[in-house]
Amino acid sequence: MRNLRAGQPVRVEVPGHVVKQMDDNPYWYEISFDDGRPNELVSLARINAVQDRSRGVIDTDGSIQVFTPRLSPEGALDLLQWLRTNEAELQRAAGPDEVMEC
Repeated sequence: MRNLRAGQPVRVEVPGHVVKQMDDNPYWYEISFDDGRPNELVSLARINAVQDRSRGVIDTDGSIQVFTPRLSPEGALDLLQWLRTNEAELQRAAGPDEVMEC
């Protein structure tokens, strides 16, 4: 089960932040919204946590799986750095005809 911390950026249709977890119920959180609407009690199922660090794995065939569904701009840069770190391995796995230039 996910545990969200107070102040953590989240998205529930619009950006917001966790105020607190509800007492005796780990599936409900009080959320403050960045657009100024009143705080709301929100089910964990509706919350997408915004992460500053990407998490993923690369397999021996060069395929990757990213486990972080929503990244902050800092998290996106972290993912980009991870991809650059593994770029040579990814290019080898893709083959010489698949090398892309940016």
